[in-house]
Amino acid sequence: MRAAKRVTGHDYIELKDSYFDTLELQYLLGLFAPKLSKISSKKNVDNVISDTNTCLLIRYFSKISRRPLLADDISFSDIVSLVQRKARYIPFPASYEYFGILLGKQESSIRRYEQGATLIPAVRRAQTIIAALLTEKGTIETWITCLEQEAACRGLKMDDLIDKRGWPTPVSDHNRITGQHILNLRDSELYDYLDLQFLLGLYMPKIRQFTSVPTEPINDVLTCLLIRYLLITMDEEQRSVPPAERRTISQLPDPLEYRDFEASYVSRAATLPRYLHEGVLLGRAYTTVIRLRRGKKIVPAIQRTIQLLNTMSKKEFSIWISCIEEEAASRNISLEKLAEAKGWPDTE
Repeated sequence: MRAAKRVTGHDYIELKDSYFDTLELQYLLGLFAPKLSKISSKKNVDNVISDTNTCLLIRYFSKISRRPLLADDISFSDIVSLVQRKARYIPFPASYEYFGILLGKQESSIRRYEQGATLIPAVRRAQTIIAALLTEKGTIETWITCLEQEAACRGLKMDDLIDKRGWPTPVSDHNRITGQHILNLRDSELYDYLDLQFLLGLYMPKIRQFTSVPTEPINDVLTCLLIRYLLITMDEEQRSVPPAERRTISQLPDPLEYRDFEASYVSRAATLPRYLHEGVLLGRAYTTVIRLRRGKKIVPAIQRTIQLLNTMSKKEFSIWISCIEEEAASRNISLEKLAEAKGWPDTE
């Protein structure tokens, strides 16, 4: 994207095709799939995107130009090698043929992955969690606990999984994971539906299917393992969402109040260009800043931006500043005008 060019649906499509899938971009941009589909549709793809925050985020992630932003670039061969080096921590053979046990899949799926088949989002999320646990803690005990709990509630023993080299048909429905567990995660206020879609590798229609009959057991093993992991880490008062700004991690920053961002902004205000008021940084009008200061609930897009800004390196922050200057130039807005208005024209 050139400095004076407005951001359009084409820029979003280029970003998606190059580095991210739709679930990732929903999460990073704080927008649900229908909105992303609208801006990239044939009818709208040539139109400029009016929301300043969305434009800034698209510009930023286009400049970063790397999928590891989500620590989700781990290949199947990478995870096999990593686990095999820590084989003493798993209660089954560490050869790849048995990785269906670890990833909640059948042996046939694992063979396809070993031959280079594209990993589905849920498998990539599981690999990210396993790699992060091994990297940060040196063990995957928490994930193994999820396996053991899921096997037990299906009436299975580890020997059954080893014999099958994957997950046999359940013989029990005792304490199974259901749609109610997804609702519990959502009601905890630790996770919004963008988080859950990203974490579980599921689009909203599938989540609605599970939650529409909340007492019905969820059959997909990997979905159940991911839900169990979130529930365990939630009980430990942890967030387990890979954030946008780190590579080998397992946690997102805790949910932020606007005052957390404001305190961070104030602490470094003296070193920022004069035009970089909070509204300018967030891609919002000053009226929005006023409402946020008064306790208005932070929408997902602004939540993501605050998390991003609070964890950027100096280099990454300078890239964000360049995105702001490009966006201002593309809209024919001077930096002086931004300074005077303490934000952008209201495009929410």
